[in-house]
Amino acid sequence: MKKFYLLIITVLLFIPLYCHAIVEKSENVFVTDEANLLESDSEDYIVKYSNFLYKNKGIDFYVVTIKSLEGEELELYTNQVFDQFDISNKGLIILVSKEDRKLRIQVGDKLLDTIDTPLIDDYINTYFMPYLEREEWNEGIVNGYSALYKYICEEYGLDATSMEVLDKLDFLTKYKTILMMLIIWSVAGFTKIYSYYSDKMKSNGGKKLSDGDLFLLVVVLLGNIFVVSISYVLKPIFLFFVIAFEGYFLYISLPSNRSKKRKKEKTISSKTEKRELRQKRNRR
Repeated sequence: MKKFYLLIITVLLFIPLYCHAIVEKSENVFVTDEANLLESDSEDYIVKYSNFLYKNKGIDFYVVTIKSLEGEELELYTNQVFDQFDISNKGLIILVSKEDRKLRIQVGDKLLDTIDTPLIDDYINTYFMPYLEREEWNEGIVNGYSALYKYICEEYGLDATSMEVLDKLDFLTKYKTILMMLIIWSVAGFTKIYSYYSDKMKSNGGKKLSDGDLFLLVVVLLGNIFVVSISYVLKPIFLFFVIAFEGYFLYISLPSNRSKKRKKEKTISSKTEKRELRQKRNRR
């Protein structure tokens, strides 16, 4: 009877090891995007080049994204996926866990001489992490995949010149926050200059500006168009916020709106003065 209970306890202890859910392999060979981090074009891109690599050199190159490791160790989970997907010893897998914000590249035994641990660490830090730290998952995965793919092609004598790889971050992406701050300051400066010339024309009785003033105003307008265009390049949604921001500043900088504001301030100040006079009289 004791042996029976020991057998049950042993089985119960091992059940969690076998109940842990591993991501299922998708029908889209070479890409399993459970966490929905990749765009459809990116999936097609990976499938296309991984197929080429497999047909020419017999190398399996998989990309897998999951929502969470659910408490599992990253290395153990990646090994389990590697085995479950039946990836050959001449293969590798990029596994990304979104909620855990972790990434691992597992390489088969036959590729270890070509892709060693120092190289993997360098590629992760150089081509993946600058994007993933900003939660630009699609860009980071595709860029890292492309960098590894090009390296493998160079080692095996295959042509991969058509693949674009960004070394770390390009200038616009790397300094996105600083550039957006500069754009906002530029837009604010433009509205200030516009306000200045509007007042100048009004004080001159609506006369035309001098050639020098017109030239400076044209330069400012062209500069404004340029910085607004940069905001679109950084991210299309930024264009909406920049235009809204600029529109608001242009509106409040109009002479009519400024005069209304001055009248309102005068009305408030006069009311305040009257209130203070009443309080003094009451004290007397």
